[in-house]
Amino acid sequence: MKRPDAPPVDVSQPGIATPDVELIEGHHINKETVHIDGKHFRSCHFTECTFVFSATNGYQFEDCVITGGAFRIEGLANATMRFIELAYSMSSATVQDIEKFVERLKQAKQQIPEYAGDKLPPPVFPDDFYR
Repeated sequence: MKRPDAPPVDVSQPGIATPDVELIEGHHINKETVHIDGKHFRSCHFTECTFVFSATNGYQFEDCVITGGAFRIEGLANATMRFIELAYSMSSATVQDIEKFVERLKQAKQQIPEYAGDKLPPPVFPDDFYR
């Protein structure tokens, strides 16, 4: 899933990185697959990149610009998504908890100044995610 028509997006996410992440600063990255786990990107520009998140470590984007591209969820992050899908299908109480969580995400999104909203590329799930 790519959105080449999306305008550039300024991205900062302070507080997500853990102390042991690798600092990558001032890079211009074009049409590459970028594994974000364990990375702190500062003042980087990404054009038409695919960002891969596996949930093996923290990550951070600070004063970065993203133009186009996609997100891909793999490994532990994918397993978490599958678990949420399973839990959502099993219990109305779980459904309510997940819906509360989604509502908190929406509220957090509204509190971010200059939030990019739908300008960010959509996540890409593995082909077998919905099976």
